[in-house]
This record gives sequence, C-alpha cells and structure tokens, in this order.
Amino acid sequence: MQQHPRASRDNNFNLLRLVAALLVLVTHSYGVTGFGDDEPMLKIFGTSLGTFAVEVFFVTSGYLIAKSWDRRRAPLEFLWARFLRIYPALWVCVLFCVFVVGLYFTTLPAGEFLTHLSTWKFLLEDSTLMILGVYTTLPGVFAAGGSAEGSVNVPLWTLPYEIKMYLGLLVLGVTGLLYKRLIPPLLAVVAYGVYLWTVSANYHEHGLDIYARFIFFFACGTTLYLERDRIPLKWSIALVLIGVIVASLALPERDWRGIVLDLFTPYLVIFLALVPSGFFRAYNKVGDYSYGLYIYGFPVQQSLMALAGGDGMSMLNNLLGTVVVAGVLAVVSWHGLEKHALALKWRPWPMKPAARAQDVAASKSSPSA
Repeated sequence: MQQHPRASRDNNFNLLRLVAALLVLVTHSYGVTGFGDDEPMLKIFGTSLGTFAVEVFFVTSGYLIAKSWDRRRAPLEFLWARFLRIYPALWVCVLFCVFVVGLYFTTLPAGEFLTHLSTWKFLLEDSTLMILGVYTTLPGVFAAGGSAEGSVNVPLWTLPYEIKMYLGLLVLGVTGLLYKRLIPPLLAVVAYGVYLWTVSANYHEHGLDIYARFIFFFACGTTLYLERDRIPLKWSIALVLIGVIVASLALPERDWRGIVLDLFTPYLVIFLALVPSGFFRAYNKVGDYSYGLYIYGFPVQQSLMALAGGDGMSMLNNLLGTVVVAGVLAVVSWHGLEKHALALKWRPWPMKPAARAQDVAASKSSPSA
C-alpha cells in the first residue's frame, strides 16, 4: 500500500529548500552588483526573492520541526538534533570566512587581522548565534570595491531567529500547548496582525516586525503539520490559490499584493513539498545541499566581486560563478560533514549493543530536518 505523502520520507523538502537557497543567491547577486532595487519580485510584491525564500525556509522548518518534536517528545533529544543540524556546518563556515576569505582579502597585516577585536567578535558571535546574534563584518575585508557595506556573511542573520523558533516550539511542546488545537493557528494570526501593525505604524524597534513575520510563517508550517489530517492538500486548492495570487497583480498597491502572497505561501509551500511526485523525488538521491549553499553563498559572491575589481562583474556572472563555487562547497559540506553529524543521534549511555545497533539503523533512515 502506498504511504500517505505526509507520512513518507520520500518528499520534495530537500529540493524545495535548494530552490529557496538559489533564490537567496539571486537576490544577493542583484545586491552586490549594485542593482538591488531592480529585482522584479521586489517591484511587484514588495518582497525580494531572497526574503521570499527565507519565508519558505521558515514554513518548511515549522512543519518539519513540529514533526521532529512529535516523533521524539524528548527535550534533550530534540535539542541535540537541532544542534547537529545548525552548528557543525556553521562552525566550519565561520572558520572558512575568517581564515580563508578574511586572511586573503583583508587590507590589514595578517597578525593585526587575527588579533583584531572584530575578528574575535565574528568568530564568537557567529559560532554561537545566542549572544548578540551575528557579526557580519571582518576588519579590512570587502571594505570597498563593489561590496555590500563590507559584509562577509549577511545570510547568517536569520539563524538566531530560526533557533528561537525551535526553542519556542520546544516550550509549547513541553507544556502541551502545542497540541491545543487553537494555539498554533492563533499564534500565526496574532503574529501576522502584529506584523501588519508594525508596517502601518512604521514601528521596527527591537526587530518586532521581523519576529512577527517569522513567527507567522513558522507557526503556519507547524499548523499544517498538526492539522495534516484535516487540511487537504489538493491540486484544485493549490491552483485556485495561485490564481488568486496572479489576480492580485491587478491591485494598485504592491503592499496588498504582498499580503495575498504571504497568506497563501504556507499552504503552497507544503503542497509543493508533499504532493508533486515523479522525477521531482529523484533529487533525494543526491543530497541536501541547501544549508551549505545558504551559508557559503554570500562570502563567495563578495569574493568574486572583489576579485573582479568591484564593478567589473555583471549580476548574471556573479550568480553563475557563485552557484558553481558555493555549490562545490555545499556538496563537500553535506557529504563531508553534515550528513555524518546528523547520524550522531542522541543516545543514552551506556547502551546495550543491540539497542545501539538498532538506534544507528534508525538514524540512517531519518530525515535531515
């Protein structure tokens, strides 16, 4: 008997996240080459492709992390799985940014660069994500010549928010509020209401608008998982929603078009992740390269711009070059580190040999999320 798509690990989540990571590269290629305002999606919906892609990430995380908690319901095991997904690959990337990109491109002497306070801030804050968030600059690196304000790895800024979503879901899970049927959808509604208020009131203190937006998409993903037996995933519904998004292009204000896109994105993301089959599923045999592409993309984009002399590279050339170089780094990261780290599942110690063998076998079949 064929498994229900929501129960099967044979889905399109890896492919969908790869596409989202590529969309982030597109947005940043516009930005680092000085054409950020020309991005088509930004003009139409008021949302860049990169911002939209991050929202896709948060919807998929909300779904998969709720599934992860639901499968384990063990706080330490849950936290360990989340740690393995984020930190090992991040640590290598941070070291790459400092000791490869930083040392090569800094205008400071190597000794001064390595002992500079900003270098240590970059290492500490970007390796932990829990102190002050992230630190995106390195001393003397990409300070001029087509760079984006000297930034080395801008995309890392979303990771502290991602971790806070994990911790929030853990609190809801431990307290049992996660399984109160109205709580996750109500959280999504309130969060989006707060977001709309921050936009209308031009209130952006303490990142409240960002928190509200991310909570909305994450909570929508969580709700779609928890209500998986009640919310149908059908082509007919998906096509209607796509039709409404297209029809919204007739609205005079792009902010209203953006609201329509926001409201329908979560359903369409989970639909695309679970329903389309056939050749789409073949990607699962390759690997999950989205995270590596996401964390290595921007340093590569900035490096290519610096090597080209700042304004000497077109948006398309920057994008293609980044896809190749960052793609190689992502493949190495996945096969050399990430998939092995994910196999290190939480195990009480000591374990009997038979139990340990059973646990290892189970870890090999578990999804990357």
